[in-house]
Amino acid sequence: MKLWGSLKSQLSSRVASSKDSSRKNSKEHGRRENSKDGPARIPSTPREGDAPNECPSSDEDSGDLVAPGGYVNISPLTEHGAGHHSRPPSGGPPPQSSSQSATKQPQAKPKPQPTPQPKAKLPLLAAAAAGLDGVGGSVGGSVGGGGVGGGVAPHVAGMVGSAAAGGAAAGVGGVGTGTGAVGATTAGAPENSGVQLLLATQQSRQQVDAYLKLKETIASARPCSFEETASQRHKIAALQGIDPKLLAAIPELLPDVPPEMMDRFFRLGVIPPETPAPMAMLQRLWKVPSEEAAMEVAEHLGSFNVLRTAELGDGTTWCLMRADHMEVALLLSAEQQPVYHNELLASYCTGPKGQLPLRSVKDDGYIMQNVAHHLVVTDRLDELAELLMEPAWIEAKLHAYGISAIVQDFRRFLGKREDLGVKLLLQAFMLSLGYCMQHPTANMLRQQMLARLMRVSADAKAPEWLREWCERQTALVAGEEVFASGLNAVHLMPRSATLEQAGGLHRMTLSRHTGPVRRVVISPNGREVFTASEDGSAQVWDMNVGDCVMQLARDGPLTDVAVAPDGQLSVVASIDGHCSVWDMESGEVCHVLKGHAKRVNKVVIDRQGIRCVTASDDGTARVWSIADGTCEQVLVGHGGGAGGEGMVLDVAISADGCMAASVSDDLMCRVWDLEEEECKHVLEGHSGWVVSVEFVGTSSDIITASHDQTARVWDGERGRCWHVLTGHRGRLNKVAVAAGGSRAVTCSDDMTARVWDVDTGDCVAELKGHSAWVSDAAITRDSARVVTVAGDGVGIVWDVASKAVTHVLRGHSEAISCVVLTNLGGYAVTASDDGTVRVWDTKAPPFEKVDKHEGRVNSVRTLPDGRHVVSVAEDGIMMVWDAGVGRAIHTCSGHDDAPVAYLGTAVKGHTALSGSADRRLCLWDTENGTLVKELPPLQGSRVKAMAFDGSCSIAAMLLFDSTVVLVDVHSGTVRELVTRRDVSVLSSGPVGVEVAPRGRFVLASSKDGTTRVWDCASGALTRVIGAPGGDAVLCTAISPDEAIIATASASKAVLLSRATDGVSLAVLQQPGGAPPETAATAGPGSGAVMAFSPDGQLLAVTLDVVTVAVWDMGAGAGQRPLVLPPPAGEITGMVFSPVGHILAVWGLDCTLRLWCCGEAAMGEQLAFFMADGAITSVCFVGGTVPEATVRGAAQKAAAPLEECVADIVAMGDAGGRVHFVSLPRELQMAALF
Repeated sequence: MKLWGSLKSQLSSRVASSKDSSRKNSKEHGRRENSKDGPARIPSTPREGDAPNECPSSDEDSGDLVAPGGYVNISPLTEHGAGHHSRPPSGGPPPQSSSQSATKQPQAKPKPQPTPQPKAKLPLLAAAAAGLDGVGGSVGGSVGGGGVGGGVAPHVAGMVGSAAAGGAAAGVGGVGTGTGAVGATTAGAPENSGVQLLLATQQSRQQVDAYLKLKETIASARPCSFEETASQRHKIAALQGIDPKLLAAIPELLPDVPPEMMDRFFRLGVIPPETPAPMAMLQRLWKVPSEEAAMEVAEHLGSFNVLRTAELGDGTTWCLMRADHMEVALLLSAEQQPVYHNELLASYCTGPKGQLPLRSVKDDGYIMQNVAHHLVVTDRLDELAELLMEPAWIEAKLHAYGISAIVQDFRRFLGKREDLGVKLLLQAFMLSLGYCMQHPTANMLRQQMLARLMRVSADAKAPEWLREWCERQTALVAGEEVFASGLNAVHLMPRSATLEQAGGLHRMTLSRHTGPVRRVVISPNGREVFTASEDGSAQVWDMNVGDCVMQLARDGPLTDVAVAPDGQLSVVASIDGHCSVWDMESGEVCHVLKGHAKRVNKVVIDRQGIRCVTASDDGTARVWSIADGTCEQVLVGHGGGAGGEGMVLDVAISADGCMAASVSDDLMCRVWDLEEEECKHVLEGHSGWVVSVEFVGTSSDIITASHDQTARVWDGERGRCWHVLTGHRGRLNKVAVAAGGSRAVTCSDDMTARVWDVDTGDCVAELKGHSAWVSDAAITRDSARVVTVAGDGVGIVWDVASKAVTHVLRGHSEAISCVVLTNLGGYAVTASDDGTVRVWDTKAPPFEKVDKHEGRVNSVRTLPDGRHVVSVAEDGIMMVWDAGVGRAIHTCSGHDDAPVAYLGTAVKGHTALSGSADRRLCLWDTENGTLVKELPPLQGSRVKAMAFDGSCSIAAMLLFDSTVVLVDVHSGTVRELVTRRDVSVLSSGPVGVEVAPRGRFVLASSKDGTTRVWDCASGALTRVIGAPGGDAVLCTAISPDEAIIATASASKAVLLSRATDGVSLAVLQQPGGAPPETAATAGPGSGAVMAFSPDGQLLAVTLDVVTVAVWDMGAGAGQRPLVLPPPAGEITGMVFSPVGHILAVWGLDCTLRLWCCGEAAMGEQLAFFMADGAITSVCFVGGTVPEATVRGAAQKAAAPLEECVADIVAMGDAGGRVHFVSLPRELQMAALF
């Protein structure tokens, strides 16, 4: 498939200097002083020609977007009447040329203040170019990544930065590859107009590099202006709705275009507003023989000030029509417009060999982006539906024009016709797009969408055509797997519905942060989500599209973010004690609030949008003026109690903005009168840190939550305690209050949340269901539902009246830090330590229960029959799976809910052995799912590592106290190889333990640079192997024939030793990558992984979490290994296929990659699979290797080899799911031959 480039069209701007001081409000005044926190703005793609009625309507009573048949309505997430359009455009000056520098450049010209423009006429992309006159006319194209990390959320590149000295970088929004705009030379425009036009076109990906090298300049133009006169606008507006035939009698509305040119003038009305058109398109529109002829027509019309032209560096010429003349053209030719649209589409579909379907039309930079506009105008909705059902076309457009362009096509269709199937396709696309953006060169959208429609397509409520669509797409996927064998990496298909399903709870994942997300806020208009992360960035997301539209950068980790009631300003708090006030229209820092000496824990803005209050570890809270950034008050007083240092942990402002309440580790809450600038009351009574505070509704009552396991309701006006809320058995972390003020929710370390009647102090409901501390909660306006999130990475939606769980929100791989609800509670947004933010439909109908674990999957292993798989997880459960259908056939409990981290399966029979962190071992009959034998927990400290032999007869345990224990599983005999009293062994700390496949010996490695080997039969220490240079050992591996021991050290070297006597055979130096781990960080979790192939001929090694080197064990020490391309995230595991011709590599980027290790295509990527969570363990299913079969001989005999190759790959992920993907034999044969 042709991969499309990223140059996005549609940048135009008008700049005029204004000296009218009355137009400068306080916000503009404060903007004059910028800071080092310069923005990195990512403008969203303009949605040309959108009408408000193109949004599917929502239920006005409930605000929930539910379609017939019980499935979710795939429509904007806005719940209170806000439309789906982008943020109001900027009328402000351009950002600084550097996003991190606050230093003023002495050579820079002063920035002119722009003349206020009608917001509807200046889209976000135009706003990025609105200040070109004031920056010397130099436009830089900033190149940014278009992918999503960790399984993350999609991003649009094109960030306003410092790409050109003294110039503003005009980033092109909505583009997957992140290419900046390309300068254009204007023609046909008068001089001295103060107007600069920047147009960009679509080019193939191969041309992107050439465009980036262009000198982007904007030439001066002939005198003319695109400013529309008020009188002409008035005339046009007054004539709306009049019969178009009558308008012909009003010549003053028409430009001075000759009669013979009127038809071509009217034809320009088919172009969406503010959309440039290339000469190739105008040639078709005007029915002229060549682009040169079209250029002549354009120049002629340009001489009458109808349009303007611009030539790009590649020689292509584009036109932009005046907005007022376009309105005239539409009014005077309304009856002919559908004809013009149809003729244009027909010209594109007419090829030298006959008619082409629209999906096969070659894009000229215009038609792919705007074809939906033409089809909707001509009421050809069936053809538009066909395009929206073609994943290859959608994927091509996604990489060429970005996310918003695709979503807009769906909205155009749904605005005209309600169709449940199309809505489900849109949600499947939204769930898949982040992964597609992460792999822009792979054809994977078809597989991702199909995998996310498995459940609904099998439902009787789903449209018949959707089921037929799924069948056709399944056949196409099978064909692609055969056709692409050995050519392109293919996305593997799951055998069951294990990915997030369309029509379900999960709406989208916002994935771009690289660190834990600490705060999430929904804008007042309900359209945008603000996130603040420890990675040092705050990001603004379009909630309807799932696209990052702005990034607010800081130098250090961020702690909080707040948004003003009008959505025009946001305040971002940082660990360095500073806060930045951002103008959301211009993307600039208005003020930097400096005054705190330590970390800012909380920032809150009053409902009037006048002041904000910050709380800090320095023992103070500060009141700031948002208008000019001045500190109005310093609230001093915390720290005098019997508690800690007086760190102010939280702060709240009353509804009328007159009072504030702050809480601290000094066990107190202080109430402040912001008008009188004094401490009104000191509320004492808690015996532990007071960590959370909220005002109750619109009253002056206050509720506080403390580590003393209680919450208290106070009269803030009089300073007395109304109620003490008791019942929790652990310290409280957060309190949330319903908007109406009648109910409050407390979150506790006791793994519960409680709902309280604020008026009476009674506990209304105790919500039990989490397996870790409850970190945050949100409650709906009517107090009917509560959403809680916890350290177990799970969110739960509760019905307060019945105390029942209505939905369980699973998908995050780490603890969830916070949750917010939309205004009517229809959608929940959760933020996690895994760096992602997820949007959930809390009213979606629940699906049938899915076979899955309730926690992270720690290990998956195949059984000898080649048809079944065993998995263990954090939930303490072992599950036996039928790999062919991807269903669990046995669920086994035996570890008393202790997390099961270790698993082994016998090479023969139906035996599995599992081990948990509490030192308990369980032996299982996997055929019947029964517990054969349980070995009670041994005495000692926690288990650090555990390993089993190939027959599940011997278990070796390494404890954190350096004890090494060998257990005979059948007899129950326990032998301590290293005791706690033996300080001479493993004295520097244990690292790992391994047992030889046949149970002959066991080895344990240490940070002291040694690996010790014991004989399993006698328990005697037989040899000690030293690591190269004496560095700490990171990990070890034993070859399948027990002949070689591989020891990896912190010096990034792998020592190969003979197992029988410990003699050194070779030292393999690992190439490239990140700095090696130090002794302090060595051990499990250090990123070191090694794996032998089943025949022992290959050794795969990664010591730095990103670089994988594959060594040929027969090539000698001087060989150069095969180095695989690094993945996007950290590598956590590797395993070879049964024959050894495929290496599976997986990690935190949610991706499994299969690499060819056969001689025919060594080092090529064969296939991949993307899950919704980090992949934790992988095994191949369906293949076995006879002991006599060696790698070389197997490749010479195809028949026995085909009997050995696996046909399924099983993998577990951090969300508890076990995936089974088909591995076509054609792919494997391509790897070998």
